[in-house]
Amino acid sequence: METGTPALSGTLLLDRVGDVVVTLNSDGISWSAVDNLHYGCKYLQSDKDDNKNASLIFGFAYTPFRYGFYGDVIKESEKYRWMGPKRYDFVGTKVFLEHRSYEAEVTFLEDKMIDPNPKPEKIQCGPQRSLSSRKNPEKVFCRVNCTVCNKTEISSVDDERGITNASIQSEDSRWVRTKGRFLSVGAAVISCRNEKAPDGLVADAHLGDGFLHLILVKDCSRSYYLWHLTQLTRRGGNPLNFKFVEHHKTRAFTFMANHDESSWNLDGELLQGCQVTVRACRGLVNLFASGPEV
Repeated sequence: METGTPALSGTLLLDRVGDVVVTLNSDGISWSAVDNLHYGCKYLQSDKDDNKNASLIFGFAYTPFRYGFYGDVIKESEKYRWMGPKRYDFVGTKVFLEHRSYEAEVTFLEDKMIDPNPKPEKIQCGPQRSLSSRKNPEKVFCRVNCTVCNKTEISSVDDERGITNASIQSEDSRWVRTKGRFLSVGAAVISCRNEKAPDGLVADAHLGDGFLHLILVKDCSRSYYLWHLTQLTRRGGNPLNFKFVEHHKTRAFTFMANHDESSWNLDGELLQGCQVTVRACRGLVNLFASGPEV
């Protein structure tokens, strides 16, 4: 389901060097990726986010595509460019204290044939926090010659245009709708590890399995949101294990809002869009890397 299929008038290709290099290699040095290309270290075919919206913008992105808190930080930071990189910490604190949430409707494609995110039995701990009964739930990380990414061959359905309308309407999938107030809405096709988030946004995201990870952070108190954010900065943390955080592994989702109060953040670039469709394009590009150390 798309929110609209207007004629496309622009193309945008954005890759964040830091997140991509750390995710694909054992370090954060850009030249490592260049060396791997030189030595022919082919990693695997990777997914990309395919973003469409009613303002006639078409784009591809590896890094998180986020609305709400992260969009507000980038938008507000433009006023403080004279501060250099420190402006992000300053503005991030300012936006966090303002604690704005936005009314929106998100619809995502649920695959009935796959249990993409099995959850262990949980123990309730307070009104907003739920802790896993297992300290270290089993996760399958993406590596060189990943068994998950190589499990099935890329079919004609998962071509360079991503999933087709026929696959969207198949009997094995259905559209699920959620509506409410969100502090942030985001999607990623890779783990997005970086210096401030050593495990990334989704530690066990796979580069070429044909899925993207949809993260919905519902309105909650500042203290609980801060708890969620600090989990991102910890190695071994679990920022998704909160009752107010929804994590869905999906092939596509749509976002609709009846306002333009916030913006989308594509690796520091602002995108205005209150009607957006995002799809995973499986195996769109070939990557050359040694593989991450996880």
